[in-house]
This record gives sequence, C-alpha cells and structure tokens, in this order.
Amino acid sequence: MTLLPPRVQAAIGRVHANSQPALALPRTEGFEPTTEVDIFDAGPQLRAKTYSIRTIRTTSTARVRDITTPTSVEKPFHLTHAALDFHATIGALEVHPDSSVSLDRETAGTRALAPGNTVSFAPLKRARFTRSIPPPANPCGPVPPRAPPT
Repeated sequence: MTLLPPRVQAAIGRVHANSQPALALPRTEGFEPTTEVDIFDAGPQLRAKTYSIRTIRTTSTARVRDITTPTSVEKPFHLTHAALDFHATIGALEVHPDSSVSLDRETAGTRALAPGNTVSFAPLKRARFTRSIPPPANPCGPVPPRAPPT
C-alpha cells in the first residue's frame, strides 16, 4: 500500500458519502463491517452470523387459511412462497390464533397463492434515509437514443 498516494490510502475501507445509505440497509439487518476490504474497489466488507440477521430471526412460516380482505391488516411483510421456484413479494396478511394466515387478494394473486399453500413471512422494516441522493451523472455524457431495428 505504501506505493499508493496518501489520499488513496486514506480511502481504503471507507464508503463515499453518496454510498452511506446503501451501507445503512445491511447494517440495520445485523451486518457488521470487518477488517477486510473488497479486492475490486477496496470498499469495506460486511459480515453477519445467520442468526443475527433481523429478517431471518423474525421469519415465520404458516399455512394460508384463506384469500380475503384481512380484518386487521398488520404492517407490510416480506412474503415467500415455499415452492421449488423462489417467489417473493411484499404484502399484507393477518395472523390467526391457530398460526394460519389470511392474505389479501392482491398479494395472493401476485404469487398465485391458494388456501393450503405454505408461506414464510417477516415484518418489513423500512430504511430511514436522511437525505435524497440524486442519481450520478453519466461520465460519458448523455446516452444517444437507440436506432429502430431494421
């Protein structure tokens, strides 16, 4: 590293100010920075023990009782259908005392869920960002429109 300019050395393992919100999301899930850096961009690496990841800790599995308009809609959930193909969506559900769930029609329809199916779900946690970051400018200038196929 001594061959690198001091300014570059100081940036190793750090995140640019514009990338702080991207780093904040995995941190809220339980990931922590390590002493290692990425070999491609020298940015920080994050690591977490599986059991310390919030979404994994808070995930439940249940049988779909019915497709209806839930009477007491809880906050949005990440939902996955326990089938061979992985499907995920965000939607509302109602958890019943017998641990079954009711899904709203829109959520069930997006994943073709039916009564009797098994779903896994975890409460959705919205990230809180303190400022809006504009998209970066294209360093190559504006992208020209594509020519129609001939």
